[in-house]
Amino acid sequence: MKSKSALALLAMTFGLVACETTESTGDFSCDVTRSGSTVTLDERLSGSASYISKVTAQVDDYGYDYVSVETELWYANSAYASEECSERKDDALGWKDGSVDVTCSGNYINVYEYDEGSLDDYERDFNRQCEEAYRRYESGDLQL
Repeated sequence: MKSKSALALLAMTFGLVACETTESTGDFSCDVTRSGSTVTLDERLSGSASYISKVTAQVDDYGYDYVSVETELWYANSAYASEECSERKDDALGWKDGSVDVTCSGNYINVYEYDEGSLDDYERDFNRQCEEAYRRYESGDLQL
């Protein structure tokens, strides 16, 4: 899945990913919800950054399943946001099929993607990654 690499990059650089259920401890929180044809995650490191992603199941004109992924990242540090924006735009250029688009405004980065993955795949990955981010937060390693 194309978005797995984006999420892995986010986990390495930002450390924020989703949780199976709502987790809130101090300045760190994350929530994953699944409803019908969407999986949504909302993860925040208070005063530093947020990561909100909505994955929606779709069917194309030929009957093939895919997902669309809309992700919004926000960083309090404008220099970091600008650097992340540049990196995301460079990564998007690698997808010559137009399946990834990145727009940036101020400290916000919006990524729009199409992927062959499934909601189950995304939910499972989000849950695993959230557990790791929560452990990192508890140990003091989750910082931006």
